[in-house]
Amino acid sequence: MRLAFFAVLLCASNLAIADKATESQPEMLLEPATLVEHFAGRKAIGEENVILLDVRSEEGFEKEHLPGARHIDAGKWKAAFGDGTDGQAWSERIAKALVTLEDGSTVVVYDEAFSPSAARIWWILKYWGVEDVRVLNGGLAAWKSAGGETVSSPTTVPDSPTEFTARPNPDRLATYQDMQQILGAGGETCVVDTRSDEENTAGYIPSATHLNWQELIVAETGKLRPKKQLQTLLDRVEFDPATRTVTYCHSGGRAAVMAFAMELASGKPVANYHGSWSDWTRHGGERAVDTSNTGR
Repeated sequence: MRLAFFAVLLCASNLAIADKATESQPEMLLEPATLVEHFAGRKAIGEENVILLDVRSEEGFEKEHLPGARHIDAGKWKAAFGDGTDGQAWSERIAKALVTLEDGSTVVVYDEAFSPSAARIWWILKYWGVEDVRVLNGGLAAWKSAGGETVSSPTTVPDSPTEFTARPNPDRLATYQDMQQILGAGGETCVVDTRSDEENTAGYIPSATHLNWQELIVAETGKLRPKKQLQTLLDRVEFDPATRTVTYCHSGGRAAVMAFAMELASGKPVANYHGSWSDWTRHGGERAVDTSNTGR
């Protein structure tokens, strides 16, 4: 299904107010009200092709989804990512998923709320070179709260996939070897643990600061916090856009939420250690233990 997109989202300012709740870079975060108005035909529309990706469970998707949305199995994409070097496989996978992708297309990813799964799919697509990928702020719940309708009928897509060549962006990914080099360099990179307080206290990658990813989300709405609140939180981990930053969690999803928020605040890509704590411990990486709970 081809959808047009409201052209004002392409404004040149780094941060623009999409609604009263959230300030955002229009290239990354989409407010449900904007998409609702598109479907209702109440605003001038540009010519962009919009592809909606639903990353919820298949059962949830079959029950209801946004009109024209396509289902993506976030768990399978997570498992298939590997070490981020299989460009041929990802060229085929993305071409099949984004079957109508073309120059000027906008891809919008959504979950029930702003979630690690939505952020992970955003991150994977950006890593492999899809130019315009956005997350629906607040997901399906916010869409319905904004007056958006859902459908249960299957989405019809063309049989032949588009052509897409996956090109990795190394600025968006950190590996175990990268993390070893980072530790050896002695603090030249900001490493942020995005796991829960309990996980962090039990053990963390040496030199990492800590910010629970859930603090970035407004629990009542499932939306990302407004820019000023995000900046206050990021100041706690001394986030500096001029310094290389790597986020991690247990397996890359929560870290993708943090990377999204940091890029939203700075306009610069942030590396996700996608293998994260599970990869670090599997390789026998050194760990530190926080017994003071006073932060680092």
